Amino acid sequence: HGGPNAGEDGKGNMLGSYSHSPPAFKSVQEALTDAYAGSSVEVAFAKGAEIGSDDRSGIADAVSMAKASNVTVLVLGDDLRSSAEWGDRDNLDLPGGQMPLLEAVAATGTPVVLVLVTGRTATFGAPDNAVLANVSVILSAFRPGQMGGVALANLITGKAVPSGKLAQNWVRSVGQVGSGASPWLQSRVGKWVANSRGAQDPDGRRYDQYNDDHGSYGSMGSGRADPLFRFGEGLSYTTFTVSELSVKTPGSNGAPATAKVSVANTGSVAGTEVVQVYVEDPIMEYVRPWKRLVAFERVALKPGEKKVVEIDLTADELAFHDDEMKWRVVPGDYTVSAAGNSYDAGNLTAPMTLQGAAAIEVALV
Repeated sequence: HGGPNAGEDGKGNMLGSYSHSPPAFKSVQEALTDAYAGSSVEVAFAKGAEIGSDDRSGIADAVSMAKASNVTVLVLGDDLRSSAEWGDRDNLDLPGGQMPLLEAVAATGTPVVLVLVTGRTATFGAPDNAVLANVSVILSAFRPGQMGGVALANLITGKAVPSGKLAQNWVRSVGQVGSGASPWLQSRVGKWVANSRGAQDPDGRRYDQYNDDHGSYGSMGSGRADPLFRFGEGLSYTTFTVSELSVKTPGSNGAPATAKVSVANTGSVAGTEVVQVYVEDPIMEYVRPWKRLVAFERVALKPGEKKVVEIDLTADELAFHDDEMKWRVVPGDYTVSAAGNSYDAGNLTAPMTLQGAAAIEVALV
């Protein structure tokens, strides 16, 4: 395996800025070597590239090692300068010589596990992050801390099963940041409803194809407007299905509503699914998010196991500040959806009506 964040030189990047190194903590390289000690698996290392410079002198060694290996683990990302205070960038591609390293290693045909130690989500070059077609899996660790090396080794070797979910849309390019690639406001009336441009999610949300070619405007690029990965996405070593959604009002434990949903492990490995519940607000005098995450629950399941879970939709999560700055739940017809990510949630919905009695003002403590 290799990459500038895999070895001893890069392990401090797991801690992030304004941190002090503990007396002893393991790099990903050391943790993987320890994990396979006594087995037939040999762990070799080549740094390959630098983060802070465009030095490509190590790429040839990394490519040779990848060709001779069964699997390549590339640990790339940020150092303590590329994502930090005074570390703003106008390009989100992996900095330094890492993109040429990734492209060269991915082209060998050896399966690539791409581990990202970053302070922000990264992008992967033109055209449209195409290099990812030759990457088997991305393990996004952000800044995992002093036990990050051990945790990553546990996930890579299968000692632990991934269950993390994205807390934001992962943009395709820096041009998508704060753009129509994250259309979280309700469509009401006007230009973009009339145009109906862009890809459409199962729940009807359309993406503003802001950077597509518009004949009336001249060429504005040809990038896609939907995100690279969506809010709430995250894979496991097993698979899950979420079904049979229903909502009761009033709910349990004093909540305005409670959602009930079935979750099944349809794979061959025990794992944990994070069931996410979203709400689409009624059309009202206030422009609201298209849909918003209001509850989630981790559900551990053995292979073939199915559970029914009930998740309270609390007043605190359903409320928002109105034009008088009152934190309240408003009456009306809502749409509740549930799944293991925000996209699939559009395929499993249930209506929810909150009557006037449920439209409560939430006390601020």
